[in-house]
Amino acid sequence: MPPTMSRMGDVLAGFHAAWEFESDSVLIRFERGIRTPKLYQALGERRIPHEAIAAVTLSPRETRDRRSSCRAETRRRSSDGGGGGPAQGRR
Repeated sequence: MPPTMSRMGDVLAGFHAAWEFESDSVLIRFERGIRTPKLYQALGERRIPHEAIAAVTLSPRETRDRRSSCRAETRRRSSDGGGGGPAQGRR
């Protein structure tokens, strides 16, 4: 059965990594093997708490060769802890 994104604990398989979405974090497991870049092999497995990515917004965009991709931008946090729009700086 292919992975789905309908509930926590589901797995999204991509190139060189599998992302598992849990109730409190995202677990990223990088492949190991002869064709896997050494950086991914060195990273191994990483658990990212939801709080660390709560201020990230993904927006679709089109590349020069008309493929779809996403752009991730961080939002500034206001003093009450909420998002305050896109952060200024590099794009």
